[in-house]
Amino acid sequence: MSRASFARNFERVLGQTPMQYLTDWRLTLAREYLLADELTLEQIARRTGYSSPNAFAATFRRHVGLPPGRWRREVSP
Repeated sequence: MSRASFARNFERVLGQTPMQYLTDWRLTLAREYLLADELTLEQIARRTGYSSPNAFAATFRRHVGLPPGRWRREVSP
């Protein structure tokens, strides 16, 4: 199967592109790590596949609406 066919079928079945799916999955993991409150933002960025804490924070803010540190403070019990 070609890359284009895969992407088309992926989006048809799951309703989002492979990159959107990957980003959603990474941010789901990041939120779990943030709630556990045991890792630094740099460690979370590395564990979720981002090249730097800045890239992670920018993506998190764009998708969640808050920077990860603030989200952690506001959501943590």
